Amino acid sequence: MTKKVLLTSILTVFLLATTFAQERRVVKGNKKYAEYSFSPAIDIYKKVIDKGYVTSELLEKLGNSYYFNANYEEAEKVYKQLIETYGNEVGPEYFFRYGQTLKTLGDYKNSDSILARFADMTANDLRSKIIKTAKVYREEIARNSGRYDIELFEYNSKYSDFAPAF
Repeated sequence: MTKKVLLTSILTVFLLATTFAQERRVVKGNKKYAEYSFSPAIDIYKKVIDKGYVTSELLEKLGNSYYFNANYEEAEKVYKQLIETYGNEVGPEYFFRYGQTLKTLGDYKNSDSILARFADMTANDLRSKIIKTAKVYREEIARNSGRYDIELFEYNSKYSDFAPAF
């Protein structure tokens, strides 16, 4: 009986110490995030997640860190996990960023679906009004593409060319 109590106590202390260590790392990552040092924050957040400590706030900040560094492939994975796991707790801003990320990656069908959810959540937001009233912009882009040819200008030199502006 005493062995079981002792073993349970040791296991509990070990688990609490591990949790405390992960929370310390999260605080350190949050400090880097607040300083807009997104690359160091990414490294810290990834280590914490690899240890099994995952929260909605952690995924939000990791996704944003990737998003603000234009690493949209990784941001998409994190935002997807965030919305699938914590969909009811997530604010509309993350639906918008996830939709924009999908659009950047060329996944227009899923992007339209996620952005429609964002628009439903935020009726008074200007972005949601634009999303709801926007015409089919991809068709217009396709129609306007190819109207101009871009060619090299033969008079440019290998140096920085400047001219006066009047």
